[in-house]
Amino acid sequence: MGTALSQNTDLATNKYLERFTRKDPISSNDPFWNRFLSFSFTPPSNVTKNSGVVIHLAVPERKAVATSKLKNMPRVYKRKPGSRRYADYTSEKLQECLMSIREGELTQRQAEAKRTEFTQPKFIKRKKVDVVPGKSVGPEVLQDQSKPTTSVSTSKNVPSTVIKMKVPNKIKKLKLKRTYIAGDDTGETSDLDVDLMQEAEEFEQENEAEKQLDSLSLGEKSYADLLSLQKVKRVVGEYVVFTYEGEYFPGKIVSFTDQEVVIRAMQRSLKSWKWPEKPDVNSYVWEDVIGHITEPKLVSKRGFYEIPELSKHWQGKLEQKALDERIEGLCRQLMVNNLQSGNFGSLLHVFLTRASELLASAQTDNNMFSWQTYNALFILRCLTKYFVENLKEEDLVRQFEARPKHTDGSHHEDEHVNRMEVFMDSLIEIIVDVPVRDFTYPLHLESVNTLLVLLSVQMFSQKPAAKSCIYRSLMQGRYSIHSPLLVKTLLQHFIDQQQAPPGLLGHSSGGSLAFLLNMTSVLANYATQAAGLWNMLTLGLARPSPPLLGDGGLSLEDTPLANLSLLLILVLANHCTGEKNLHNPYRQALFSFTNSLESGEAAPTKASATFKLDFSQLFHTLCCAANSDQTTLLLYLLVHRNHMVKNYILSRSDIELLVVRILKTLYHAPDSNSHHIYMSLIILLILSEDDLFNKTIHESMLKGVTWYTERSISEISLGGLLVLVVIRTIQYNMLKMRDKYLHTNCLAALANMSGQFRNLHPYVSQRLVSLFETLSRKHARLAEQIHQQPQSQVTVNIEGPEELSDMAQDLTVLEEVLRMVLEILNSCLSHQLSHNPNLIYTLLYKRNIFEPFRTHQAFQDIVNNIDAVIQFFSRKLDQTNSDLSVTEVLATIQQGALRWPRERLKKFPDLKFKYVEEDQPEDFFIPYVWSLVCRSSGLYWNPTNIKLFSADGGVITI
Repeated sequence: MGTALSQNTDLATNKYLERFTRKDPISSNDPFWNRFLSFSFTPPSNVTKNSGVVIHLAVPERKAVATSKLKNMPRVYKRKPGSRRYADYTSEKLQECLMSIREGELTQRQAEAKRTEFTQPKFIKRKKVDVVPGKSVGPEVLQDQSKPTTSVSTSKNVPSTVIKMKVPNKIKKLKLKRTYIAGDDTGETSDLDVDLMQEAEEFEQENEAEKQLDSLSLGEKSYADLLSLQKVKRVVGEYVVFTYEGEYFPGKIVSFTDQEVVIRAMQRSLKSWKWPEKPDVNSYVWEDVIGHITEPKLVSKRGFYEIPELSKHWQGKLEQKALDERIEGLCRQLMVNNLQSGNFGSLLHVFLTRASELLASAQTDNNMFSWQTYNALFILRCLTKYFVENLKEEDLVRQFEARPKHTDGSHHEDEHVNRMEVFMDSLIEIIVDVPVRDFTYPLHLESVNTLLVLLSVQMFSQKPAAKSCIYRSLMQGRYSIHSPLLVKTLLQHFIDQQQAPPGLLGHSSGGSLAFLLNMTSVLANYATQAAGLWNMLTLGLARPSPPLLGDGGLSLEDTPLANLSLLLILVLANHCTGEKNLHNPYRQALFSFTNSLESGEAAPTKASATFKLDFSQLFHTLCCAANSDQTTLLLYLLVHRNHMVKNYILSRSDIELLVVRILKTLYHAPDSNSHHIYMSLIILLILSEDDLFNKTIHESMLKGVTWYTERSISEISLGGLLVLVVIRTIQYNMLKMRDKYLHTNCLAALANMSGQFRNLHPYVSQRLVSLFETLSRKHARLAEQIHQQPQSQVTVNIEGPEELSDMAQDLTVLEEVLRMVLEILNSCLSHQLSHNPNLIYTLLYKRNIFEPFRTHQAFQDIVNNIDAVIQFFSRKLDQTNSDLSVTEVLATIQQGALRWPRERLKKFPDLKFKYVEEDQPEDFFIPYVWSLVCRSSGLYWNPTNIKLFSADGGVITI
């Protein structure tokens, strides 16, 4: 921590930290480690504004430790402002007491005696002091005055001293006055006066510390900058974010003056926000308003709103960034001294020893080993993350392998042991072998986190993962033969979606924090900062935020182990995929597991990668979480490479549960990133390769698709809805993204399904034909611009020919897209003409849009087929010799379809497209996977050192 440590930090804690980070080596057998890893703190979920100092040691239950004489922990009293009984019962006294108990120097009875000694009332002798009128009297004055005075001022005016009190009021501060009565010969101050003076001095110190804290954590940037908020607009009706008691709240400006603003505030409701039934309208100073936000997004019919600017993504990054800044000095000091002291390796050895004892303790419900192992691993992870961000991989390995030299010249017992590999093996063993329970959940979370931190060397290096010693160790090391067990365990965590224990998320007062909390103990001296630090050490999960999963699903914040396990699967499966001499066993395991509920499946190509999972549970979880990036990427890997999973999904009678979630992601494309849209479309393309899927989706009817708001549709087939959403995605791509590969995938999916289009809804038919109309207009405009370009009288420059070439290339791409749309229409008419009267009706209504293409060489052959259909049914309608209603026209079309001669249409090859990954897929997937880790793992990564992609200003650009 270095200079960032507060002067008020516990002396014993500072002593341990300084000893750990200095050059003097500490043996792994030193009793120092027992004390070093035994510090813990009660989480601040029950801390109030006036609870004072809350730092203290908490000892977990020690059922299996026979040497402990302490059965019940001494009662912990919190010093409250104005309380004199417990003024001497400080955190230092309690820590000293508990440390003595651990070392066997103190029994329970002696501890109770010390508690009585600390907490017994101490009577202070009254003294007369000289008081200058208008000046306040503090406790130090009472202590320094050794001689009593015989008189005080006898002025008729009553002097008064204003004492500032820190209270929850958002604008005004409470003012209390201490009054001296003229003529009082005793000169004594009351107990209330002394308490108020002490309290005022404490609050003044708090204010100073808070100012220093803000400058420490935020530097030169403001809260608005770090939260990516826009500048405040002083306009009635604008939505803003303001602060109240250290928390962020959204609201709407009602009125304002130059000094104050009246805001109607929103109220947090579990994971979202809502407008309270009784309007919460109050005035605030403009300094409390930190930025402008967009209008809250309604996410539920019950009136729940989502505020993207206040999501966990931004607030978690702030808290993690503050933690990294506070431990940076300690990490740097250890990095310099560790090569000589080897203390990092000693702590690693202690962790390995605790981890080896962990399995038995987990089976006997003894959480002592889990608690100490977690503390050690938490420190190791924080230090490793600093090393990864600031060192080359070779230097990182040197930090792990550093050992102090023995004075007698002897060698270490583990001289030839690869500590890095042993460390990763131990992490994998914890994940695989230790059962997940309430008291082991944080350890599992930290184990997965630490593996992600080690593997994140890829983000800070430009060399391929196959040349990384960390990746090679995982792929070829001694534990690689058990890779199926790891993949199975991680997948099971994802399937189970087990919620974190209440204490971990800050919902109760139980649980313990790691020793590293003392590194930032200045925060814990104040309630609001303590709560912020608790969020840091729980990866920002203690703060409620809008749910990220679908209807009825748990949010990623509720199930952090499932989320991190999924991220680790994606990292392991997408690296080292193209090297001939380096096999990826984790990828093979993911692509070859089978269904545990079925028997007689074909054996996978590699028997070592065989394990079984419940596919029905996996399908249910994929449906619930289908709108998150990482779940979509996992689904892509499974349907593309695991044929067992793909066939199971296609065989489901309720496949609409999955498809509808994917369509919702595409429909809300402006709220998603381009990679998420791209992967969702590829999944649909892969599914559309199956004829049974294409037939089934048009037989499955949906009612009340409320999220599709462009038009109210009471009932529509799943296939029709899919066509609508894909067409909408094409139009969105033309306006915003302009990605030709996205066009290709959209049209390929429609082409695969076109031969099975049945009973298309009238609105779907209109949108399909309107897509061709929109593209044809764009084609006409672009062709006209190219035609007029040589005759234009604009100044000719060197960029002219290049611009003309780009326009010609755009025209070529547009003609390919137009022909694909015509082929889709032709395929539907060739195979399903009799089942699509609404499409024929729309073609008759829009027959003029095909006129420019009847003589165009690129489209003439396909347009002739469509013209033949239009002319045949036009003659049928002309034969009626009367004005027909829409119903009568449709009836005429249906009757004519029965007599339609199929031989009139020229035959074209069936439209079949198959998705094939491009060469070197790692170039796409590795940056994408690590962008997901940065975005949703809860860890803050220093963007200035990332080389894999750009992450400036909190915006990730791949």
